Order: sequence, then structure tokens, then C-alpha cells
Amino acid sequence: MEEFLSAPEIKRVKFLGLYQALSGALGIFITIWALAQTEIITGIVLAMIITMLSFYSFSIYAGKLLINDRYEGLLISMINQSIQILNLSFAGMSYKFVSGSAFFINLDLTKSLSIKFEFNFPTFLLSYNRNYELSVFGVNIVAIILLLSLNKIREGIKEKRQLQVAQSAL
Repeated sequence: MEEFLSAPEIKRVKFLGLYQALSGALGIFITIWALAQTEIITGIVLAMIITMLSFYSFSIYAGKLLINDRYEGLLISMINQSIQILNLSFAGMSYKFVSGSAFFINLDLTKSLSIKFEFNFPTFLLSYNRNYELSVFGVNIVAIILLLSLNKIREGIKEKRQLQVAQSAL
């Protein structure tokens, strides 16, 4: 992959890989710390912990692929950022996943329409049958910026590969 990237792009890809890997590791650490604070572990709590560890491990995997100069790491990292874009809460269900940092712009429709800003570090929220009155829709600006950056790098590599194939065919 590096043969298709400029020096600044290589640094950006390595930085994004390191960011994702360290963010996933921090998320796992926070999950284990929270687990140590839990007195009773029920089946649903265990399922949530496994889900959380899986999401954070996916972030580490995506970062490792980028650090190791693997082209498929760009797509995996784009998926990783995509699942971090939304913050949803409605009808008693909630979802929010952040591996790294997030700056959410939230529309809070709970009592009236209001716009709220929220900054998060590694966070995982998945709930059902809680806070029926809560109604929030938010987007993570950090994840969107990272997703667009990864896509730009990926598209640039695809163009350079196509150009190389076209030139070799001549």
C-alpha cells in the first residue's frame, strides 16, 4: 500500500492505525475496570461485556491492519468509524459506541427540540427497556472526519492502481 501513498499520507495512515489500536485497548481497559466494579454478573451482563470487548477488539484489529500497511485495513477502519457515527435513543432503546474520542452533535427531542454537544472518550451504550421518554439523535463529527479521510486515501490508492494497470497494458 505504501508504494501508492505520499510520505504525509503514510504518516496519516500510521497515525490513524495507532489511534484505533490504542483507542480499542483503552476501551478494553475501561470495560475490564467496569467489570471489576460489578458485584453480580448475570447472563445479560456477560453478553454485554462480550459485545463491548468484541467492538473494542475490532478497533484494535483495524488499527493493526493500518499499522502493518495492509490495504484492507482501510475498508475495515472505515467500517469501524461507521459504527461510531450514530448516537440513538428512542422508545427505550439506546446505542452509542465510541472507540477513541467523539464530538457528538445531538438533537434532543425528549421534552422539546434542543441541540446539545457532547464530547466522549471510549464509550459503549446498548440498552433496551430503559428511559422510554428519552429521544436523542446524534452524529459523531470525529468519526465522520476520520471516515472521509480514510475514504479519500482509499480512493487515491484505487486511482493510482488503475493508472498503473493502464500504463502496464500499453
